[in-house]
Formats: sequence, structure tokens, C-alpha cells
Amino acid sequence: MTNTGRDRIIISFAAFLRSFGVGLMAVVLGIYLSRQGFSAFRIGALIAAGLTGSALATATVGFAADRIGRKRFLFTLSILAALGGFGLYAMPTFLLLLAIVFVSMLNGTGTERSAAFALEQAVIPGLVRDTQRTWNLAFYNVLIDGGGSLGALAAGLPLILQHHLGFSLLRAYQLLFLGYSGLYLVVAGLYVLLSPAVEVNRAALLENGGRLPLRPRESLLSTLERRPVGPTGTSHQNLIEELSDSSFRFQYPRRMAN
Repeated sequence: MTNTGRDRIIISFAAFLRSFGVGLMAVVLGIYLSRQGFSAFRIGALIAAGLTGSALATATVGFAADRIGRKRFLFTLSILAALGGFGLYAMPTFLLLLAIVFVSMLNGTGTERSAAFALEQAVIPGLVRDTQRTWNLAFYNVLIDGGGSLGALAAGLPLILQHHLGFSLLRAYQLLFLGYSGLYLVVAGLYVLLSPAVEVNRAALLENGGRLPLRPRESLLSTLERRPVGPTGTSHQNLIEELSDSSFRFQYPRRMAN
């Protein structure tokens, strides 16, 4: 298996696990905070803080990830996300929990639109051929939706732990949050396995012997520039004009005939 093929598998599996955590937290977060005595305003403030952190992280990815490193960013985002589960497990004061939720970009909406999601959407097209991009992006989104659905279903685990294993409900939720953090640590470990092909232009460089692939117009111009001037003194510009004129006649023969 090539590096790009392995990278696609890693990214897809990581996205599935991450989305599983998002779907889980979407159901559990509000219920748990309500059971802990938080008011509706404070619950809304915590969810808003998480979304604000996610929005700022996505904006940061947009202008910094390609320069600093995509792999490094994905790893860092996963480590920060794991802090959210640890914060809910410890349940510090409200202001400290608010800061942890912001830094960890905790998503309580159930929709996976995180900074890692945006970055992976940029990475995947560089790992596949043009004809395979639609399929790979569609499959990636199917995994995200499937992971979120299973995560929401797993929100019943605290009750299962309480009724069948004898845990208190509070302890069951705490174990769930530890599992959430562990999930993101696994995702971070997966990102460590990514190859240099996920970085900007690295996949293209590997496939083209260290040279960036030329666009069609650049390829044509470079070919004409390397072509020697004919014995009649024909210039490169004349060659381009002749080629453009012949292409026009080929595409629009009826117009030329008229």
C-alpha cells in the first residue's frame, strides 16, 4: 500500500472516531450538566464557548496550518480536544470549566464541523487522483455521519453501567468522559502515523520527481519555449497564435465556414 493510500485510511478512521465523540457529547453534555445543577444559561454559555473556540481554531487553520504543518496541527487539535473530557470529569469551578471548554473546542451540537474537519477536507484531495476526489470526499462524509450516529446511540452507556454493573450514575458519566478523552488521544496517535504526503504540495512532489505538476497552459508554454525557432524564422509567438487559431477552427467549424 502506498503512503497516500495509508494516509486516506488513517484520516478516515480518525474522522470516524472524532465524529463518534461529537455525537456522544451532543446527547450527554446537556443532560450531565443539568444533573449537576447548571442553569440553562450556564449550559448555553459552555456550549457557546466550545463553538467559539472551534471557530477560532478553524480560522487559525486557514492561515497557519499550511505553513506550520498539517500533521502537526491535526495532532495538536486532538490533544486539545481531549482536555474537554478531562475537564468534565474533574468538574472544576464554572469559570475554569468555561476556559477548558473553550480551549478544547468542545462540540455539543452533534455536527462535526471542527478545525480538524476543515483541514482534512483540504488534505484528502491531494492524496487522490482528480477522478477519485468526489468518491473519497463522499465516503469521508459518510463515515463522519455514521460515527456521529453511533456516538449518539452510545449516550445510553451511563445507564447501562448503572443498571447492569452497579456504578453510580455520576461515576458512569465520569468514566464516559474519560473514554471520550481517550478517544481523542487515539486520534492524536493516528495522526502521528501520517506521512509527509499530507503536507502542502508534498504529494505532488513525490509523484513528479520533486517538481510541482504544471497546469495545462503552463505545460503548453513550456513546450513551445523549448521548441527551436524554425528555419524560416518563425517565432514562438507565431506558433502560439497558429495553434490558437487552429484550435478555434476545430471547435467552431461552422462559424469559420460562415
